[in-house]
Parts: sequence; structure tokens; C-alpha cells
Amino acid sequence: MLFSTAALFIGSYNLSRFLNEFRKRNNLKGIKAVTELRKMLDENRINLEIHRDLQFGEYDFIEIPSTKDEKTKQIELFCYLRTIEQAKFMIQKRIIDIEQFYKQFGSRIDDIVKCEPLKEYLDRNHKLWVDLLWIIREVRIYKKDKLNNAKYNDNPKGNSPHYESKIFREGRDLIKKGGKYLFDDK
Repeated sequence: MLFSTAALFIGSYNLSRFLNEFRKRNNLKGIKAVTELRKMLDENRINLEIHRDLQFGEYDFIEIPSTKDEKTKQIELFCYLRTIEQAKFMIQKRIIDIEQFYKQFGSRIDDIVKCEPLKEYLDRNHKLWVDLLWIIREVRIYKKDKLNNAKYNDNPKGNSPHYESKIFREGRDLIKKGGKYLFDDK
């Protein structure tokens, strides 16, 4: 019995070491992926200008450009959007999660959605922008879930006293001794 307990202890210790190493490696991959994506978005002055203009609502999106400058501006915007699309593959391969993406790049997605002409263009040409629309949808779902969780987690008991909460009653039922509760408040 002593040998089997020692073997179980050693096995669980090795498993925990393996899981910790796996988590560290996976976190490093995620950090590297986010760093590379940020570098791709921020190292180019044009991307920063696009982000700034989208953020302040000053971006003038023209769906059908007529001049060379307008065409160049549209191509630069599409390159910016395609760079953001790269995050879809990182999320799907679980290199980063949607929460990490939202914390780092959520404002960029929100800014894209705020630009009505761009949003309408993406909706009309949804077959060309499947990956970007997927990211926008996932961010929207994440924000909705986060908002719902915040509503329920702020005051999980509501206005009722603590001893009427479900978690308190379950804990109380688990901690009985001789038919009596270990604490007497309810």
C-alpha cells in the first residue's frame, strides 16, 4: 500500500510538472503571437494613421475609388484589415484566446464596426471578408458574455441576505455534524 501511494504521488507530481511546462510553452506562444501581430499593425505609419482615423471617426471610406490616391488609401485599409484577420487563425489554433485578443486589439475591432460605410461594405462583400467578420462576431459574443457575467457577478445574492443564497445553502448542507449545522445563523 505504501508503494502504490508513493507511485501515485510520483505520477501526479510528474503530471503536474508536465502540465505546468505545457502551459508555460503555450503562454509563450500566445505572447509571441500577440507581439508579432502588434508589430505588424504598429510598425507601419500608415496602419497607425488608419487606426487613428477609425478611432476618432474621421476615416472617409470610399467604396469605389476614382483617383489614384483614393485607390492607394483603399489598398492600405485592406492591408490593415487583412493583418487583423490573421488573428482568426491564432484564435482557432488556440495560440491565443478571444479574451486575450480583445484585451489587446478589441478597440481596433470596435473602431472598424463604428465606421458605418466600412461596416456596410463588409456586410455586402461578406464572402471576401469571412475571417474578419468571424473575428467581429466572436468579439461581439465575448463582449456580450462579459457584460452578462458582470451583471450577475456584481451582486450574485441580489438584495437577499447571504444565508438565502444558493451557494450558502449548498455549503451549509455539506457541512453537517450529527444532524446540526456547524454554524447557527440559519
